[in-house]
Amino acid sequence: MLVRRLFPLRTVPLPRVARFLAASLVVWFVSAQRGTAEESYVAPWMTDGEWMEVVPISGDIEVRDGVIHFGPKRAVVMTHVPHRHVVLEGDWRLTRPLDVTVETAAVRGGRSPVRGTLSERIEPAAEGRLSGWRFEHGKVPARLDRLPQQPPSSPAFPAADRPFWIRLRIDPHGAVAALHHAKIRELGFRALFDGKSLDGWEPADPNRPDDWGVEEGNVVCRGKAGTWLRSTAEYGNFELRFQYRLPPGGNSGVYVRVPGDGAHHGTGAGVEIQVLDDAAPKHQKLKPYQYTGSVYAIAPAWPRVGHPPGHWNAMAIRVVGTRYRIYHNGRLVVDADGIRYPQLFERRRKGVLGLQNHRSPVAYRHVRLKPLPSPTPAERPRSSNSP
Repeated sequence: MLVRRLFPLRTVPLPRVARFLAASLVVWFVSAQRGTAEESYVAPWMTDGEWMEVVPISGDIEVRDGVIHFGPKRAVVMTHVPHRHVVLEGDWRLTRPLDVTVETAAVRGGRSPVRGTLSERIEPAAEGRLSGWRFEHGKVPARLDRLPQQPPSSPAFPAADRPFWIRLRIDPHGAVAALHHAKIRELGFRALFDGKSLDGWEPADPNRPDDWGVEEGNVVCRGKAGTWLRSTAEYGNFELRFQYRLPPGGNSGVYVRVPGDGAHHGTGAGVEIQVLDDAAPKHQKLKPYQYTGSVYAIAPAWPRVGHPPGHWNAMAIRVVGTRYRIYHNGRLVVDADGIRYPQLFERRRKGVLGLQNHRSPVAYRHVRLKPLPSPTPAERPRSSNSP
């Protein structure tokens, strides 16, 4: 009785509760959808005249003033790394209709088996205008799964339940087609550098703020003996993509899931993914796990596909549980987990990211990250004591 006098119970009409819950659900759903729609990273197919996110496989392809010219025969280009959900965009300048055939492949290469095919005809726009083009992988209507000439047994165009390389067959039908503003929109990724400042990052030694900076939109290590650069946020499972450039003999690295002190060796530490001028004479007698893309001192990278010094390279680091997959210039160079490399069971599952200062100038750009869920059965090491 005393409790009832102090805290009288009041009943709330059920319709009012239902309306409140329904309104809350709508607000949450709209906010979630808005956040999902806005979360993406846009990168050009080419940067500074170099193919980066999409690469040519075959055909007559020429680049002039940032515009990609195809023709008159069929040409093939392909994404640099596999994608789950991605948008390809651009503007075509055409003199006659153009056919673009999109194919998805489970492995890289111009002759790799095709998992699905989708064709689209693009008509020339009015004189002096461009024809807009957009293809989104992961949201292909079922009615567009197959080309009319394909047999019924042909595989349907795959959804985004697993990563695929995306291959474009471009047929200008004897004319020359020009693609302007070619870009790739990676859904779910967000930029970790804004190209103007080091917001979201900090020097591990606050007394050495000048060891790192931003120059021409790139994050640069100035090559002086000093401190490394670390993220202010921690990350667990994710895919990290970036481009890097080294001078002759250059050396750097990307710290993954390290503690604040940067430890990347031994129990309780994170790991380092090596970044190196592999072809430098002074680097020819290193151990296999010391070359670019390797999980340093654990899993060696192969093949070695680095570009010459002074050119940009692309790397993707996918980390889920104890499994590390490293793509270097479009090639899978490491696929390691705790079963094959037990040391990975001893390493941290969450920590900060870091860029190593190895007393060598290095530049990074187009750094972006996509958080990933916990390991799926396919990505989880097959062990009774695995996490």
